[in-house]
Amino acid sequence: ESLLAQPVDPAELHRVVEGVAQNLRDHYFDPNAAQHAAAALVAQEKLGADNAATPAELAVLLTRQSAASPMTAISSSFTAGNLCPLLL
Repeated sequence: ESLLAQPVDPAELHRVVEGVAQNLRDHYFDPNAAQHAAAALVAQEKLGADNAATPAELAVLLTRQSAASPMTAISSSFTAGNLCPLLL
């Protein structure tokens, strides 16, 4: 079975979520929106929302979760293709 078809390891999942959250806080043009989106990503991880995700699924989930934050519409800034390199 391909590594890309297997769920992301919990430690790697945590590293990726924290990395994406930090990138939002560091680089998104609206610091308040970035903080809300980052908090939403971390909260979803704590709930286990991403536990069974493969790398490609995780990229899509993180994009949707950050875009769903009430303070932002990040979907235009991040796409699954932009997040995938973080999983390598």
